Amino acid sequence: MARASKTPQRPAPVAGAAAKPASSKVEAARPAVTSVRLSGPGDSMRTTLWLLVLALITGAIPIALAGQTFGYWRIPLSAPAIFSSAPVYDAPLAKPQSMVVNATAQVETVPGSGVTVAVLQPGFPVTVTRYATQGSQRWALIRWAGPVKTAGGSGWTPTAQLTAPGGHTTKPIGDLAAFSPAIWRAANAAGDGFAATLYFPASGYAYHSANQSQTVTLGQQMIPIALVADYGEGLAAHQPSSIPQDVASGNSQALLFLYAQLGGAKGMSAYVAHYQMSGFHFAVDPTQSTATIQGLSQFYTALSQAPLIGPDDQRQVFSLLTGGSIDARAYASASQIGSGALTATTTQNDKGYTTIVAGQLQPTNGPAVIIVAVSADQPSSASSRTALQDFYKSLFATLG
Repeated sequence: MARASKTPQRPAPVAGAAAKPASSKVEAARPAVTSVRLSGPGDSMRTTLWLLVLALITGAIPIALAGQTFGYWRIPLSAPAIFSSAPVYDAPLAKPQSMVVNATAQVETVPGSGVTVAVLQPGFPVTVTRYATQGSQRWALIRWAGPVKTAGGSGWTPTAQLTAPGGHTTKPIGDLAAFSPAIWRAANAAGDGFAATLYFPASGYAYHSANQSQTVTLGQQMIPIALVADYGEGLAAHQPSSIPQDVASGNSQALLFLYAQLGGAKGMSAYVAHYQMSGFHFAVDPTQSTATIQGLSQFYTALSQAPLIGPDDQRQVFSLLTGGSIDARAYASASQIGSGALTATTTQNDKGYTTIVAGQLQPTNGPAVIIVAVSADQPSSASSRTALQDFYKSLFATLG
């Protein structure tokens, strides 16, 4: 049996009224859409009460979010006061911790600042003196030493780039800023064409600029390489004594004669390859041969460890270089060079002038240093020399 409808009966239409179209029945059946107003007095009071409840329960940040949601204010996109995470520093450690860098570490002034003070390579030994948290990342305040008292530095690096020293071989290698901020400033002032490497054989500390793979024309920097090969291969003992002396004095004919005896470009390539030195390209004209800055550093490092020639022959070669025309007294004094040898040469090509000052410093007081410094593509020979003179002044000020 059908249920009786409880819907009230629609009254009969008033006589004379126009009939409504059929579609009006469908429209009348649709539910009415209610408009939500956020600015009315009642709504405002309810919203304010709601925000107060949020503040009591969860704090200020939901107030800010809710206020933006309801259109009362707009939070700036950066919102530093609310969303930025300043470093939270732990108390300094009672006892510093010895650690080792396990990845290339960009050491920063402040955790998360992005301002780099030095770059340390894997294996560099450091000491942690404090920790901090920046955002979700842990940071460590590290200090590191150098081959002399005035070398070294400090800064912050992520703890993920550090590990305990047990079982790890230390290799203290870094950029020039890791050696000394003063050295870095001098290198930076020398311009884009500057590059350098430093190596301290006694302690193993090594430092280099980012562009150590830069290739330079050797010019008369070929002279020490040829002399070392001459004595190392035993050829000098069978030559007139004037040949090595003439080569060291810059006699181009004597250099060509010696270069031919060493086998020319092919013989010299085999010679450096035998001693695992890379980055050299020898030309028909020995002075047009090229090498990377790192390659030159490998040559002088091998010379300091005496696998290339014996100690007696090394002293003979250094004596020849110091007494020749290519010594570097404009960059270092006799006491600073000591029993080592430093050679300085300037070449010119279509890009400008390039000066190379390289060799070994073996002062009486102070550690031995293998150094290669280059000022490339300068507008004049004077400007390329001046850039290196300023760098060497800063170097000796740091070495003490």
